[in-house]
Amino acid sequence: MQSRKWEMNALRRSGINSLKELVLYSRCDLLRVRNLGKKGRAELEALLLDKYGVTLREGVTENT
Repeated sequence: MQSRKWEMNALRRSGINSLKELVLYSRCDLLRVRNLGKKGRAELEALLLDKYGVTLREGVTENT
């Protein structure tokens, strides 16, 4: 996954280490990731859609 280094570090610190783990989270869940705000989430969503054809879930999941 090509993303800015700080976005990847924020995800790793939250226990998200792979694309498979990332897609288990919802859009709202990602806003709770420390140092990953709306802009970072939007950039990740765009990357996921453009490169992998994947979108994040709506709402809140129970895995976080």
